[in-house]
Amino acid sequence: MVKVEVCVDNLESVVLANRFPIQRIELCSALSVGGLSPSYGVLKQAVEISTIPIAVMVRPRAGDFLFSAQEIKAMQLEIELANKLGVKHIVIGALTANADLDLATIRQLLSVAEGMEVTFHRAFDLCRNPFEALEQLVELGIQRILTSGQAANALLGCALLQQLVKQANQRIDIMAGCGINAENVQMIIKTSQVPQIHCSAKGIRLSKMHSSSSVAMGQSHEQDQKIDVLDPHKLKAILQQIGSYK
Repeated sequence: MVKVEVCVDNLESVVLANRFPIQRIELCSALSVGGLSPSYGVLKQAVEISTIPIAVMVRPRAGDFLFSAQEIKAMQLEIELANKLGVKHIVIGALTANADLDLATIRQLLSVAEGMEVTFHRAFDLCRNPFEALEQLVELGIQRILTSGQAANALLGCALLQQLVKQANQRIDIMAGCGINAENVQMIIKTSQVPQIHCSAKGIRLSKMHSSSSVAMGQSHEQDQKIDVLDPHKLKAILQQIGSYK
């Protein structure tokens, strides 16, 4: 059976995800920029309310994956904190200026992640040589790679995903992610043979707060009234397509 990880960036979505037979919840903030580290309070509360294992994103800012010494230290502190809160799974990634794996930085992060499972996130999709990077991640002892097959979405990246699964040969899990929905999930799994998928099943609910003000906190007042949350119907449809939900 294909394992499913659902990515969320708020506690409401954590609660909703717990209604479904999934294997992990990836918790982050700011999904709109690819996901950043969640706050201490959100992470602590998520661990307390979730019966599904939490995988926490460790990424201090948006943009590239070339990190400074200060950012690396911040990530180490976040990993230590997550470990103390009982989180058993982290999601990391770091690259060099030449788009190779930043092995020195990754080792620094792993040095404070003793006993934790590790996913290398979609920084992998920017790697200059994904086949070399896969072998390096295996050698580092990382458990899985989240990737779209270096394409705009996992469906378009199926050819590379299939190659990576074959090369991995069960030494490391290849987890397909980006743009996965009920319409394409069967094709992605059948074509690539990935053992795991990663989806957000994002939806929107309207704010329950009533205000006559037109002041905008974000790009517009209208946008502020739309709260991004997990859509249970979308997640249910994905799970039904892979036989994980009746």
